[in-house]
Amino acid sequence: WYPQHVVQNELLSILVEVKTRAGNIQLQAGWANRGYALTIGRILAVLNNLTAMDRLGLSPASRVEVSSTGDVVYYFAKHTELTAVDRLWSMLPHSELPPKYFSGILDADAAAADIKLEIIKLDLFVVEEALNS
Repeated sequence: WYPQHVVQNELLSILVEVKTRAGNIQLQAGWANRGYALTIGRILAVLNNLTAMDRLGLSPASRVEVSSTGDVVYYFAKHTELTAVDRLWSMLPHSELPPKYFSGILDADAAAADIKLEIIKLDLFVVEEALNS
C-alpha cells in the first residue's frame, strides 16, 4: 500500500494541475524535463518509512520473530521496486520521445527550458549528420 500511496497522491496532484492551461503546460514540461524522477525517489524512500516498517512488523519496536520477517521484507522491497519501475516506464515517453519531449522547452524554469532546447538542437544535429552520411 505505501508505494502505491505515493503514486495515488501524484495522480491526485495531476488532476489539480490539469484544471488550468498554464498548470497543464507546466506539468507536461516538468515530465519532459524528467521531473517524475522526484516521484520515483519518493516511492523508493518508502523503503525507509518507519511507519510502514512498524506496521509490517519490521521495526525494532515490533515484537515479531526475525525468522518470520524474511518473506515480508522481500515482498515489501520487491513491491516497492516494481512500483518505481512501473512509474519510470510509464513516464519515459514524456522525456525521451518526440513529440512529448518537445514540451520541455515550455518549462517555467528558464534553465530547464534552455537545457531541453540544447538537447533538441543536439538531436537535430545528430539526425542531420546521419542523413548526410
